[in-house]
Amino acid sequence: MNKLPVKHTVLASLIAALCGTPAGAEDRTRCESESGCPAPAQPGKTWQNSLVFTREAGHTPPSVEYRRPDEVVVLSAPVAKAETREVTVFETRAEDAPTTLPQFPSGRDLLGGAERQILVTLAQRLAGKPGLRMRLTGHADVQRMTPEAKQRYGNNQGLSEARAAEVAAFLKTQAGMASVSMDTRGRGDTQPVKSCEPRRAYAGNTQDMADYKACLAPNRRVEIEIWYDQPAGTKTETVPVAAPTPAPALPCKDQSGGDAGLPFRISVDGEPLDAGDVPNTADTTRCTDIALEKADIQVRFDGLETTPVLNLTVHPDGAVRGETVRFTPYSNYAAFIKKAEVRIFAADASTQKTPLAVIALDPHVDTPVEWQVPKDRDAVQYLIRVYDTQGRFDETYPKLLKLLDAKRPLGDEDKPAREDLIGYGENHRGLHTIPVSGGAVTVNGEKLAPGSHVTVLGRSVPVDAHGKFAVRQILPAGNHVVEVATEAPSGQRAEFNRHLYIPHNDWFYVALADLTLGQNNVKGPAKLVTGDDSKRYDEEVYVDGRLAFYLKGKIKGETLLTASADTREQPLEDLFSHFNSKDPRYLLRRLDPNAYYPVYGDDSTLVEDAPTQGKFYVKLQRGDSHVLWGSFQTRLTGTDLVNYSRGLYGAQARYQAPVATAFGERRTEAELFAADPGTLASIEEFRGTGGSLYYLRHQDILAGSERLRVEIRDKDSGIVLQSTTLVAGQDYELNSIQGRVVLRTPLPATASAGTLVMSGSLSGHPVYLVAGYEYTPGVSAADNLTLGGRASHWITDQVKVGVTGYKQDGTGTEQKLLGGDLTLRYAPGTWLKLETARSDGPGNGALSSQNGGFDFGTVAQTTTAGIDAQAHRVEGVLDLAELGATRPGSVSAYWLKRDDGYSAPGQLTNEGIDQTGVQMKVQATDKLELLARADFKDGSLSGASQSAEIDATYALTPSLSASVGVRHDDRDTALAAGASAILAETGARTDVAAKLAWHPVTEQGDPGRWEVYGLVQGTAQHDGTRRDNDRLGVGGHVQINDRVKLIGEVSDGDGGVGGKVGADVRLSDRNSVYLNYLLDPDRSDTGYRGRVGNLTAGMKSRVSDSLSVYAEERYQTADNGPSGLIHAFGLDLAANDRWNWGARFEKGITSDPATGDLDRTAVSLSAGYQFERIKYAGVIEYRTEDGNLTGERDSWLMKNTLGYQTTPDWRVLGKFNFAVSDAGTGSTTDADFTEVVLGLGYRPVLNDKLNALFKYTYLADLPSPGQLSASGGASTFEQRSHVLSVDAIYDLVPKLSVGGKLGYRFGELRDTSVAGSPWFDSRAWLGIVRLDWHVVHEWDAIGELRYLDAEAAGDARSGALVGVYRHINQHVKVGVGYNFTDFSDDLTNLDYRSQGWFVNLLGKL
Repeated sequence: MNKLPVKHTVLASLIAALCGTPAGAEDRTRCESESGCPAPAQPGKTWQNSLVFTREAGHTPPSVEYRRPDEVVVLSAPVAKAETREVTVFETRAEDAPTTLPQFPSGRDLLGGAERQILVTLAQRLAGKPGLRMRLTGHADVQRMTPEAKQRYGNNQGLSEARAAEVAAFLKTQAGMASVSMDTRGRGDTQPVKSCEPRRAYAGNTQDMADYKACLAPNRRVEIEIWYDQPAGTKTETVPVAAPTPAPALPCKDQSGGDAGLPFRISVDGEPLDAGDVPNTADTTRCTDIALEKADIQVRFDGLETTPVLNLTVHPDGAVRGETVRFTPYSNYAAFIKKAEVRIFAADASTQKTPLAVIALDPHVDTPVEWQVPKDRDAVQYLIRVYDTQGRFDETYPKLLKLLDAKRPLGDEDKPAREDLIGYGENHRGLHTIPVSGGAVTVNGEKLAPGSHVTVLGRSVPVDAHGKFAVRQILPAGNHVVEVATEAPSGQRAEFNRHLYIPHNDWFYVALADLTLGQNNVKGPAKLVTGDDSKRYDEEVYVDGRLAFYLKGKIKGETLLTASADTREQPLEDLFSHFNSKDPRYLLRRLDPNAYYPVYGDDSTLVEDAPTQGKFYVKLQRGDSHVLWGSFQTRLTGTDLVNYSRGLYGAQARYQAPVATAFGERRTEAELFAADPGTLASIEEFRGTGGSLYYLRHQDILAGSERLRVEIRDKDSGIVLQSTTLVAGQDYELNSIQGRVVLRTPLPATASAGTLVMSGSLSGHPVYLVAGYEYTPGVSAADNLTLGGRASHWITDQVKVGVTGYKQDGTGTEQKLLGGDLTLRYAPGTWLKLETARSDGPGNGALSSQNGGFDFGTVAQTTTAGIDAQAHRVEGVLDLAELGATRPGSVSAYWLKRDDGYSAPGQLTNEGIDQTGVQMKVQATDKLELLARADFKDGSLSGASQSAEIDATYALTPSLSASVGVRHDDRDTALAAGASAILAETGARTDVAAKLAWHPVTEQGDPGRWEVYGLVQGTAQHDGTRRDNDRLGVGGHVQINDRVKLIGEVSDGDGGVGGKVGADVRLSDRNSVYLNYLLDPDRSDTGYRGRVGNLTAGMKSRVSDSLSVYAEERYQTADNGPSGLIHAFGLDLAANDRWNWGARFEKGITSDPATGDLDRTAVSLSAGYQFERIKYAGVIEYRTEDGNLTGERDSWLMKNTLGYQTTPDWRVLGKFNFAVSDAGTGSTTDADFTEVVLGLGYRPVLNDKLNALFKYTYLADLPSPGQLSASGGASTFEQRSHVLSVDAIYDLVPKLSVGGKLGYRFGELRDTSVAGSPWFDSRAWLGIVRLDWHVVHEWDAIGELRYLDAEAAGDARSGALVGVYRHINQHVKVGVGYNFTDFSDDLTNLDYRSQGWFVNLLGKL
């Protein structure tokens, strides 16, 4: 072991370290001769802080390492006089530790006989040594703890500390060791002496596991460092005699036994005033907090926050085939994780199947791992899976990694360290079965030197270029020591040990009680004008009150209670009446981020934790199960025949068993609900228009009640192939007042079908936007009691049973529905699913639109009340590889029978139907791939139709491939064609198509950067009224760079010109713009942070998606996005794409029975920029369409948003959106809107004397002709409005503040149903001034003036209020005051005046 210098040299080294210089003789002389030393070099560190030191040779002794720096103050004390004396020079020696260090059995802190003998021998040798002191450091290995060990020690950190304490306790029992200073600490599993590879150990081989455990044994140890003093002779020296000085400060650490019997003791900032006193844990905590504060580091915990975060990112996000990529994991609940791994899958494979590769990760989930990508694929999926001690696992959503033939970077690659951190602190956890409880510990700091290194809880934490860092970990309930260490590039190091306790039961609450007693003197018809029927205007004494509270807490560690209530202000006698009454306007209200100042005034985030439509909310949650009363979203999903989703107010109970199947599904799930929402549900489907603007049928819908999803339906059968729920704010914006939806990216009309023969100019599977929402009927309140529920259970990992039902009341919408389902699974890709259901009643109809909501067609589900009807469905798929086939392939089939009159949400039909389909896709040889499919349909209204197709693709050479396809379809009747001339064709037709594709091949044999192809098809036979379907076309793609690929196809033929052109911009974890759905398997530009979901050809995709547990989990998960640590603490850690852009072009004809045929051309351009303080996003779209029923229409849309932080004190927010749609037939068929928003926020960082906010909004709105107003009639009014508001508060002096608000609105309105109708304008402005004066400690005074003027109505209202309040205690204050109100109406002369006294009692907790 390295030796340390003599004792006084150690002291000089300490002083030199505080001065920020090496402990050389010259520096030591300078510090001893001067009156003091300058502040240390490390930012945020001072002499009054915990020690900053430089380790040079060996380890600093424990008596020095954590000593507070003010113990060296004696060196700069005034010198009295000098004297000469003989002093003994002691040499501080470091004794070698025993050759064999104490080792422990796995998961225990018990010493064996051999280890005890070693310690006995050591104690005998050291007995009697002067100045003997020891440091004992415990360690553990990386194996996860058993439940018993976890209950005893908490985690590996606690186990390592227990081992060190066990050794110290045993040494204390030896002769001469009882008074020896022993410093004990633990390092958990962060400092192994031997690294062991776990990959083979967990592969299932028993011997490999035994070797792995034997390899870990040396890491279970306690290291002992020993110091003692030994006389080295005498010398004569002159020393100064210092003036009386305080006793040396004690170290920032626990010392037991010092105050056990003291009835009273005093300490200041953790330092006892009595020199003989010894600090206890409270002193240590205070001392550490001061040190942390001076170092600009915060350590805090939230016992109610246990949201697990899991993420995995890759760099580079577009990899060259055969090269190495680096996966970087992130998790905030490593204490609950035993094992972690990266799982790699084929791009089109289910993640329930066997992965292509599994890469072991460090169990701490904080260390990157590298992997060589395959050479024979174009893309792979990747995710992270983590396991707990019981084998339960969590997974992230799968992300797509594109594989390239060569690197073509854009030149914006950042440093590798920043590229690795693109997913730091963000959440992509999808499937989750690991229970997590306890509390979240957050450590953040700033002002560190550039290049500093930080470790927290033994894990390395990234530091940004500005010296800021943040980390969050969830720890189990109990005692913990949070270790924080910072090390500057110069080598200066500071360490902090913060003790904290995460309680098993933790509570947060706030409550308000407001009681007002008063009397008014009234002149005029105040009661008539105001509509207030209380006693306020009866000249009687009135008593009004309000009670409100919010409560959140843990019960017995794992059960979380959330409750709130608000009676709202009303007469005292009515305070608790109608407590269960509901207000539909409050249903699941979502706070509009653009309507509230905090978005551009600061970085605040608004969260509604207790959504309720009524006055009361309560939720009791344990894990993923809960019961609640309030507003909620139903989730009766998982089946096709019975699928019920609404936003309701009432009671709900949901249970998810903690036990999961081997594939990750919850073994048992159940949901029950009962509600009387007082609203009506509307279901509307919009065919993709190639644009992003869609008008809902109703205006003034209930904010937050919407449920939007994108559906891709089979072009032949109409069965839903893929359904993806969209997330508000992430995937779309909704104006609930105007009933307008704007998607983040345009929605095309079709998605790739994967087949060869084109059935029209715009061929492929149709794409729909399906919107469900709640609205309040305009004439009378709705009475529609709704009951429902679903339960499912996996009897084994192969057999699942489920039952679903609901009952809905309401005139014309009443319905009863009951269904059951059975799933038989042989393997992830081989299974059979059976469903049956029965309905009674009409239920809700549905609306459809083909042009974005300018007009709607009605799809009635049934027209007969009281009719009983049944539906049955069977679906199955065979994965040939799982059945032992040597070549990959699949066979799938379905059968559906629905009686005439069957009605269910999502079943958008008005006829009975029998339907059957089958598909086979197989790789016949290395060069030949076959695809065959057939669908047979017989409808009571639409008649019979059949379609079949077979395609073959053959690789002629590595660069050249040929495809041939034949399709035959037959329509017997045109009854279901409705308004569509194309769908009205009857008869049979056989089409033959051929395609020749060529792409270059690299020297390594990989596909090149581009491809071109030509296609030709012709009609071989047709009869009846079917027309020829001859077509000729070309297409291809080219990879411009690593992220941008241009794709396009154009064709012409009997169905007209059709085609698609687009810029495929691959979004990944580096991007800040995102979307949540993917429409084409050849595109990868729609996954935020890399999240994607691919659609493959035909039935294989639809059957696997309908069974997958991930689809159900995605429905409820919407917490992805920049809401993690980087956003919360303003860290600049990760790389990002500054510019993002896209372009799309689409042309073709779409057909719909309700709305006819529509020939459309759509084009869109988009751009986004984000860097440092600037964020910008813009889109411009144009489309022109000509329908056989709707005529011609031209539409423009432009969206622009800008956020700019000019300085840390100033924020600017801007928005400019407009849409123009001209049908050429007058304003009654047009739809326009313009929206301009400008917001300024002044929120100074260094002082709070002045805060000011400014906002201007301009809105011009002409509703769509297909929309209905809140009253239920057609929207026939056009409006234009300017709204200006200014808010400010200024502290005149520390005790006197003045605040004010100024608002102005200028609006215009006209009737569009009358040609040439004039505009009617109105103006109103509001002014408020308020004065708050804190007179003395317990007395406050307030004064307020208000004035409101509405010019068009001739109304003016002014008011004043003065009051004086006295604080009874910190929770209660009482005040008296006088208020005055004056109202005048020039049009009706309904003037009134009210004035009077009041007494106000306010209480809060």
